[in-house]
Amino acid sequence: DLALRLGEFDGAEIDDLAALVRGVAGSAARFGEEELGRRAAALEQALRAGAPPEANARLAQALLRAAA
Repeated sequence: DLALRLGEFDGAEIDDLAALVRGVAGSAARFGEEELGRRAAALEQALRAGAPPEANARLAQALLRAAA
């Protein structure tokens, strides 16, 4: 499960993941999926801010729930 592995990524991979999540946030906004967009933006910000892996995992799990 990706959310549980967030602590295993290096800096470049975190940057790539943050960019990917930013794309999800943008797509969500274009399709009117406000909650999904908010969750994606929160995860992106946490990733870029260097939040602890546990916090990133919680945000990623919330994003996945919003996408379901």
